[in-house]
Amino acid sequence: MSAAKSKCSFDDLTDNCRAFEGEPIKFPDGTVIPTLKGEGDRVANPKIQKGKKGSPSVAGDDAEKLRDDLQLQHAQAEWELRMDFMSTLSEENKFSLGRQGVLFLGNHPDLLRQILDDKEANDEAETLLPWPLDGRSELTEQTKMTWVKISEIKEYFRRNVSHRVKSKVRNALDRFQVQEERFYSAFEDQIAGPEASAKEAQSVRVKNFVDQAKATIEKTLLAGRRERDLSVGELGQLTRIRSISPKFPDQFDGNCQGEVGNAYYSSIDNTISICPQFMNYPDSSLITVIGHELGHAIDPCTSQFSFWEIDSDVASKMDMANPPEEAKTSEERLLIFSAVVGLSQVGKIKETSLPFEMMSSSAEDLRYMEKIGLIHLKAPGIPFSQYPLQDVYKCLISPHGGGFREVTQEDLGRMAKEVTEYRAEILGRSYDATKDQKRIVEAFARYPQCTGPNKSSQMGEAISDWLGAEVLGEHLKGKRLKSKEDRLAGIGVFAAALCEDRKILSRPLTTSMDVMSAASSDWEAHKGKHPPSARRINEVILRHPEVRKALGCGEGSPNCTHRDKTGSTGKGPRDEVPDRGVKD
Repeated sequence: MSAAKSKCSFDDLTDNCRAFEGEPIKFPDGTVIPTLKGEGDRVANPKIQKGKKGSPSVAGDDAEKLRDDLQLQHAQAEWELRMDFMSTLSEENKFSLGRQGVLFLGNHPDLLRQILDDKEANDEAETLLPWPLDGRSELTEQTKMTWVKISEIKEYFRRNVSHRVKSKVRNALDRFQVQEERFYSAFEDQIAGPEASAKEAQSVRVKNFVDQAKATIEKTLLAGRRERDLSVGELGQLTRIRSISPKFPDQFDGNCQGEVGNAYYSSIDNTISICPQFMNYPDSSLITVIGHELGHAIDPCTSQFSFWEIDSDVASKMDMANPPEEAKTSEERLLIFSAVVGLSQVGKIKETSLPFEMMSSSAEDLRYMEKIGLIHLKAPGIPFSQYPLQDVYKCLISPHGGGFREVTQEDLGRMAKEVTEYRAEILGRSYDATKDQKRIVEAFARYPQCTGPNKSSQMGEAISDWLGAEVLGEHLKGKRLKSKEDRLAGIGVFAAALCEDRKILSRPLTTSMDVMSAASSDWEAHKGKHPPSARRINEVILRHPEVRKALGCGEGSPNCTHRDKTGSTGKGPRDEVPDRGVKD
């Protein structure tokens, strides 16, 4: 291994993590990478800010905008809670809770709280709801809206609704209460944080990086071809990427808690969110993360589900509490209908990649939504066998492309066996474990590399890392980084996470409780969807040729590349070099 090449590993760039042991790493432009010692500069970067501090009128406008944002977040949280309730209540036997009862209770969280409250206060009070909740009545006639005592509803739940469903609803209520307290606290605090003009300047900076990253990913997907030469699936991926917009949640957002920066993609509205803690990271760190999150819009799991436009005019005329009769044909159709209308009316969402196909057992449910004009197809879902980045995928799972872990049929079989063994102990002799195993494997096999609704396997992360490296490579093209801080910046976010993990794993474990707790936590992390950070850095980011040139490295192992059928985009692991890649 050459000396030049040795300077371009994770350990060399971070000095075996010593780079993160001191004060926050500061850059000449005022940006900062937080370290394990300090929180980093969470105040607005004055060198990014252009102009003077905001005037009182600007601050007032900003305060009003924040209040509006908080109110919208609160409304979205309430809607998500209702959808969570309806999904959970739908798990109950339909002859215990019929679809009308599920829809009504899902939209009345306060009533659910009363029903599940063990206290007897107000038990004699009456409330109006579809009664009886027993779904059998729906087989012959519409359930009637009836005044019923709370005590009577409680007794019905006690006798007919499973402990598991009630526990899940209670947990959802508890989570919402914590979130609600956070919103109220935010309103009381009014405006906390940077001045409006500084925040706006930082937002403009991030929006520019999002545009740059989108352009790079578009170029990568085209792979030297013209749009007219692309398949329907490839055009759909371009549509998804071009439609993504950035969001800037405040520090009260549930995904932005704590001192560590965060960014995330949401298939609910096809957006990426950049938390405040990330806004002051250096350019290379930020654009790599943005490229990674954009990549989730076209990862192997998300790509399998259609991308829809929601017609807000049609949705505004719909009543979730009183849906059309045809929308109530099945519980699945009703759930999708309520989800789409809720996305539009509450979340003001106009586009979505929610996995509706996974939520329904019949394609007719989505056809109905299209027929009534509620949704319009923007890009079809792509079967995994036709995934446009299949060449990159195959390269990444090969030993010489990084050896990232995909979910195999054997993995599904083992998981199904463990699940059914657990269920058999509860359900007894009448339970058909073999039939259930087959059902579980078939469900997961239908959507390869999806580990659940909106959940990608490790390969979803690996593909997104690869796209993040493509974006970083384009950003650094033609540059030569001299200082150790600049050379560290591109991998800064991933490196900081890995160094923090090393610090945690190196802590002394003095008791059996410590050893057991740590082992359980690390086992879950090992089975998780994120690849090991060292592999993400060394085998993906630091293999990109433009990144290596900018760092002053020697030629390294070839990186995985995406190319058209003629292989015209350049070198990468190919079938004619068996020790460096896999056959496309």
